[in-house]
Amino acid sequence: MSFIFLFYILKCVLNMDSLDLDDQLTIVNRSTEYRISKKLIRKVPYFEKMLSHECLESKENKVELDFDKQTLEIILSLVKSDYTVITIEMNYVITLYELADYLGLDWISKECITYFNDNFSTENLQNVIPQVTKTSKCINSGALNAFICRYFLKIANTTFWIGYPIETIAYICALDLMVYSEYQVFDAILRWVNYKVDSRKRYLERLLKLVRWCHLNEGDSSKIKENELFKSSGFKPIFCTPRKVNCNCTFNRAKQNFFIMIEKFEKSTDLRIKVLDNNLTQLFSQVIKHDPCLPSELFHDEHISDLLFDTRRNSFQIDWKRKKFMWFCPPQPYTQLLKTIDGNIGHLKQCKATILKDKIYLLTNKRVLYEFKIEVDNNLLRRTWSQRLWDDKFSFSNTLLTPNPAGDKIILIDKVTKKYICFDANTKMISKGCMITYSFADGQKESNSLYTLTSTFLPLKTIRTCLNSNLA
Repeated sequence: MSFIFLFYILKCVLNMDSLDLDDQLTIVNRSTEYRISKKLIRKVPYFEKMLSHECLESKENKVELDFDKQTLEIILSLVKSDYTVITIEMNYVITLYELADYLGLDWISKECITYFNDNFSTENLQNVIPQVTKTSKCINSGALNAFICRYFLKIANTTFWIGYPIETIAYICALDLMVYSEYQVFDAILRWVNYKVDSRKRYLERLLKLVRWCHLNEGDSSKIKENELFKSSGFKPIFCTPRKVNCNCTFNRAKQNFFIMIEKFEKSTDLRIKVLDNNLTQLFSQVIKHDPCLPSELFHDEHISDLLFDTRRNSFQIDWKRKKFMWFCPPQPYTQLLKTIDGNIGHLKQCKATILKDKIYLLTNKRVLYEFKIEVDNNLLRRTWSQRLWDDKFSFSNTLLTPNPAGDKIILIDKVTKKYICFDANTKMISKGCMITYSFADGQKESNSLYTLTSTFLPLKTIRTCLNSNLA
């Protein structure tokens, strides 16, 4: 073989390598380097724009990025497959959305939102929490935290709770949770620790620091001090003065339960909402307008509340900031429980029902109030107590039945007279009274009928905002 021929072959090989290099884009993401075809990567709007301009990255065939490694590799795998295959999982769906949105891959962003909304459950909190930020678009930390705070008592009672890692438990217990007592936070912590006590008791002190001890009542404090695991931990609670600026307990989580009184107008779809404290003292009143176009999302900011009534169809969402509301169907677990009530107590005709913790209270048209214990294992109800009402002024058709979980009480109120009877679920003591409410001058004529009275959690920030708005 001649020298000239060898030189020709070598020249061809070098030219091929040169052509291959010209078609390759080097991506440096943090400490990892990737090479990929420019022809394929140009289908990504971000890279097409970059390679189409006389920028430094285009000239040097190199770009430096700072993205989550796993998420970027998913996008690059999609590119190498010529945009035919992409997988979405909950442990990276939010970061994948963020990267796809940044790169201009709108169709992937939409798929991420659909996947998240269709597949999220409280089981996924341990995967979702590390991904969210204040500005993440698929779901931000504000909306996620508001969801966790609203449903903490339900989350802590699931089997998922005991399976969360310590980081998830600590993150949740540090939030401004909606609870009736700080003891419920303590109880949730112990439930998690006791599940694998040998390996988890080393985390007990770290978690107990998240209980806001200065807001515990004397009874709950005494009960905690008698707990064997607590005593063996050697932990010494710090009882501070809540008004101190540097106090970790400034926010009282147990003061977020209120009564909502809803009144109707004679010829209007508007409603008057009155917020009362646990002593049935009115805090503020405002008129809200019906808006069927409010976004019905699982995750919403703290100024939006879902109110579930003790009926099959009457539940609605309130946007306190915009002063609007929208009707919606109650979630399946709620309606299923009502069917359970009907199935087990079908012989009690014309009764009204409400739920307090693990008990159901029924008011019959004979003016008898029944208490039933919910036995989850066999899906049955066991009657534990009953009381006949002696007040003939209470009409069955006009009577509302509602719980007050913060005080372990059941309240019966007459929609016309607004007189009420209050039953203490623990002592079975009875008290009576009459609700006196007033309306602010908000340009709306006075409402003329009581629609419902229900107990619910509301963020203190929302209450303060509404109070300032009404007093302004």
